[in-house]
Amino acid sequence: MTLSRLLVGVAVALPTMAASAQHASPKLPDCAMTLSKLSAVQPTGGAGRSGNAKARVVKDRLLGEAAPPREGQSAGVRNAVTESVAAASKDAFRIKSVDHTGFTVSSLENSLEFWVDVLGFKHLYTWTFETGPFIEEVAGVPGAAVRLAMVEGPGHMIELLEYTSPPDRQTYKPRSSDVGSVHIAFYVENIDALLARTASFGWLPVGNVQTVESGERKGLRLIYVRGPDGITVEFLQLPEDAPK
Repeated sequence: MTLSRLLVGVAVALPTMAASAQHASPKLPDCAMTLSKLSAVQPTGGAGRSGNAKARVVKDRLLGEAAPPREGQSAGVRNAVTESVAAASKDAFRIKSVDHTGFTVSSLENSLEFWVDVLGFKHLYTWTFETGPFIEEVAGVPGAAVRLAMVEGPGHMIELLEYTSPPDRQTYKPRSSDVGSVHIAFYVENIDALLARTASFGWLPVGNVQTVESGERKGLRLIYVRGPDGITVEFLQLPEDAPK
């Protein structure tokens, strides 16, 4: 067949193909993909992923979550289908940044003395919330009223809350091993001098300073300190030869 006859055949076939496409089922818009359709089937074989491997259904990802990069694919490349669903959905979300850590205390004045005078945090403001729907809903406690102070340290803020009602408030001082116990950790310099200073304000070590002896954090010194209200703070000091 000559080239000219081939081109004529293509020209005749194209209108016929276009007419057939018009009668085909209409294409759904990209955003019509449902979450259940995002399930993928992947092999469960070994590292070789041979064709004889069994298949399993991968659990649906959250809306707005990018698919993990395939082998040889950059982590910055997003899944176009997931992005189109996320863009059309009100359920998409992300955590943007950390704002503060809050501690309930027995005395705002005593707590400010420790966080500002001992640790050197900056006192930003003090607010008072009388009993009302706002604070009751935020705290989830009927009859709640509170005074709070926000202090700012290197890279983080601490919210100190002294509740003045309801009258049946309780004090818990959990051990580190008790469920619900939490702590916040700070990198420090001259940990021994700091421990002497905090002890004079009633914040006492729960044990002795420990030093990591091996691994990526070799030489790191750390200790838990607990305050009069049962709040636990961890201090960590990097070895002198650690990268700054």
